[in-house]
Amino acid sequence: MYFKLSKNCIINDIENWIKKNSPNLKENTLENIKITFGEVLQNIIRHGHKNKINEQDFIEVEYQLTGEKIIFLIRDYGLPCNPESFLNKRFFPSESGQMGLSIIRKLTDEFLIKPLHDGNETKLVFKIK
Repeated sequence: MYFKLSKNCIINDIENWIKKNSPNLKENTLENIKITFGEVLQNIIRHGHKNKINEQDFIEVEYQLTGEKIIFLIRDYGLPCNPESFLNKRFFPSESGQMGLSIIRKLTDEFLIKPLHDGNETKLVFKIK
């Protein structure tokens, strides 16, 4: 599935897909997914696209529902990142604007970012049982 880079549209589409395919999902898990997507998309726009979104900018979202988890692969075409420079870094509330990764790590069961030659791939896994 392809989405234009519009945070609210993507989050609403993801929420609708989840409710259709996993209607018994706990509300707090759904909220965790929505918060995480918001943080990931904000990072893609802020860092990968330097806050400059063009008409042609988009991301691809693949999702898979198994009996025990929901897996999302988010492919962006922004600037490739160096996850080693920030994934293991600890952030503190006094550092304005740098809590997103801590939130993502806290709300997911698995979180990976893989740089590609023309963007990045982010994997998010949420256990649902």
